[in-house]
Amino acid sequence: MQTISDHVTAAIDEANLLGQRPIGQTTADITTAHTAGEWQSGVYQNTGSAVRDDRANESSLGTLVANAFLDAADLSAIGGADIGIVNAGGGLRAELLYGTDGTISYAAANSVLPFANNVWTIELTGAQFKQFLEEQWRATPDNVPSRPFLATGVSSNVTYTVNTDQPGAMACTLADECAWNDPNSHITSVFINGQPLDPDTTYKIITISFLTAGGDNYLVMNDGTNAQDTGLLDRDVWTSYLENAGTISPSFARPSVVVSNLTPATAPMESTVVAAGSSVTASLSRLDMTSLGSPANTTLETYLSAATDTSGGTLLATAPVTAPGDTEGCAAAGVPEDLNPDSNGCAYMNVTIPADTPAGTYVLTSIAMPSKTAVSMEITVTAAPAGPAGPAGPEIITGGTSVPTSLVPSLVLFVAAGAVLASRRLLS
Repeated sequence: MQTISDHVTAAIDEANLLGQRPIGQTTADITTAHTAGEWQSGVYQNTGSAVRDDRANESSLGTLVANAFLDAADLSAIGGADIGIVNAGGGLRAELLYGTDGTISYAAANSVLPFANNVWTIELTGAQFKQFLEEQWRATPDNVPSRPFLATGVSSNVTYTVNTDQPGAMACTLADECAWNDPNSHITSVFINGQPLDPDTTYKIITISFLTAGGDNYLVMNDGTNAQDTGLLDRDVWTSYLENAGTISPSFARPSVVVSNLTPATAPMESTVVAAGSSVTASLSRLDMTSLGSPANTTLETYLSAATDTSGGTLLATAPVTAPGDTEGCAAAGVPEDLNPDSNGCAYMNVTIPADTPAGTYVLTSIAMPSKTAVSMEITVTAAPAGPAGPAGPEIITGGTSVPTSLVPSLVLFVAAGAVLASRRLLS
């Protein structure tokens, strides 16, 4: 007669065998954000002391899982969604490592999302989604910080700017929510699919039940509408995505970047008003990611495009990005002392809007290379002041592109890893 121990042993053996089944391939490590790693030859590496699961920073793994959720909405009876979200602060329990040949086993994939949460959809207005991002700064309903900032993983079609990288910053008022252009907002701009977030538009979110129920103090989720259980498990969505993708690569484009000292000064979530022929300047920080394998950005390229154009733009200026740990360089770029630019890359954006630019709405996008982290902002150009005509500037693209095709998907995203997953696959 078999003992209970025999049954358990047999079950474990069978599970181990099933877990070895290959379901995909990766070209490199895809990980959470790390601390205590080292930058060597321009790449963030683990030399033995790095610690995984830095919940205050976005990661290549968080973006990939959020993309998997968004992809499932398109490929199933859900009928599509606008935004994928994963609670990267605690929801990602292991890494996808290249190992010896890049093979991803079922067991390795399952270890990333081991909780078997149900996948849900919920609808939020643009104003509510902006509030959702505000609630990454942890606070109770009485606006008392309950624990430090948790960086939520968002799909790569979502990008946004923030005004601080301090985990302990006071949250914008939660009891009555935070007004769209509240001066206390930490979120200063948001782009979805290359377009500015609209406060009145309804966006369909796909995520796990933990978040739709307001977990991790995302209290605005309680105000969402049309919450639906898809009947899918996060584990199954995730493993199916890896199987269907075949070979995947990490994206090191950061979803959010810190923008300081924007001139002309602009209220949060508002368009920057600038006269043709005048300059726009800002100090950018936290351009680099700290997932293993992340490259240190070296150059910032700033483009101007028509607001409705998602295919290209006109190069206005280039600027250097500081090397990791260059605190003096960050200070020279105008990054405030109360921020934390030690290892994340800083740059000073300084561009002049061509004097012959027609009045209208445009998108100004700065792309940090080689990660393709991008900083986008909406600008409203007014007529140039009367006076002697100056030299004509470059033509502003309103269709087609004048930039390298490898950059096209991220030009109008704020922190882009690529266009929406229609290919919804991460950029190489």
